Amino acid sequence: MKTKQPSYWCIANIGDASPTLHGGKFILVDRTGTYNPVMLILEPKEPEPSCEDPETFWRYIVELEPTFRASKTTLSDNKFHPNCEAWFGDEEKLESVASSIDITTSDLMSKFLSGCPLERATAYDAVIDYWGVENFDHYPYTMNLEEADKLCDTMFKQIQESKSWHEGFGVC
Repeated sequence: MKTKQPSYWCIANIGDASPTLHGGKFILVDRTGTYNPVMLILEPKEPEPSCEDPETFWRYIVELEPTFRASKTTLSDNKFHPNCEAWFGDEEKLESVASSIDITTSDLMSKFLSGCPLERATAYDAVIDYWGVENFDHYPYTMNLEEADKLCDTMFKQIQESKSWHEGFGVC
């Protein structure tokens, strides 16, 4: 039996405009429509501030899974057990994350519940900024500067091309 493999394409960068200096957060959608969108995060390994340009990078991949209301004020990321809260989805954690980016908990939940990959990415990004990306990807890939530059070039080219797509490819 043949399985449908993902065909990811970058549609946006919600990170820094200079990803190899300050980190990038690229949003990729599966053009087959089978797999969830992902956020590819590129971070310099050297802690900021650094006097030198980064030489090595971490590349994290975060699946932008759909979420569901576990209750009126909580979220689940488990479609088989929608009443079980996600580790970040209890009321107190959602309130903390929302206040850290100066929005209401309701607005944060709306972003998580959105079908738009960019809206959902901003919600996941808020959780990542608050709790750390390691909670989503425990084993990041290490890249050198040449690999990171090549990755960024590819991502920016794909973003440009995706601007010509019609709605329906997961672009909102």
